[in-house]
Amino acid sequence: MAAQTGRRVGQYRALLWTVTITIILILALTFTALYREMLLPLGRFVKLIPQNAALNESQGFYEVRLVASAYNDVLKRRDALDDILRSAAETDALTNLPNRYRFEQYLLESEDKDGSLAVLLFDINYLKLTNDTLGHLAGDKLIREAAECIAACFGNSEDSNCFRFGGDEFAAVVHNCTPDSIRGMVRRFEEEEKQRNVSISLGYAYADEIGDTTFRKLLDEADRQMYAYKRLAHDQA
Repeated sequence: MAAQTGRRVGQYRALLWTVTITIILILALTFTALYREMLLPLGRFVKLIPQNAALNESQGFYEVRLVASAYNDVLKRRDALDDILRSAAETDALTNLPNRYRFEQYLLESEDKDGSLAVLLFDINYLKLTNDTLGHLAGDKLIREAAECIAACFGNSEDSNCFRFGGDEFAAVVHNCTPDSIRGMVRRFEEEEKQRNVSISLGYAYADEIGDTTFRKLLDEADRQMYAYKRLAHDQA
């Protein structure tokens, strides 16, 4: 009897150990799965979110993938909104050209570029007269025509190098040019003015290398030439 009882106790003990080890293995496998499919991806998310990086949507439990997908959607929408706001902050609404803020940024960026360049300044003639006699809608149309004329002759679509930085004031920066190529652009510009029936005063300054001078000097020289041209245009009117 005692032997039979001992065998049963041994069997229960073995069963208990088997159940205990099975539970421990299940818990270990469960923790491993939770770690690999939830804790590890979430830990990576925590590191990536401060870097504004997209999250991996192919790893982790379904719920974890949903979190990654939702975050990536928010990130895309935020980036799209940032692009819209940046464009609005840097673009003139009437002409769709970059504005004065972007012009100043462009000059700073150009300091790091090698090669020759020219800075051109423009001023629309008779804009006030147009506004006073024909109305501001006609004045707005004149501004848009002037912008299109300048961009057509001096613009570079890849570089967005033409700017409206005042009511009737525009600028352009042309890289990798020569005095002859600038004069050719100016001749084409004068022909374009006639075709569009607009009058725009123009002044420019050319530098072989930006290191040889400063943008302030180039702007001052272009401004001086432009106003001399403007005075001549008004004297001949």
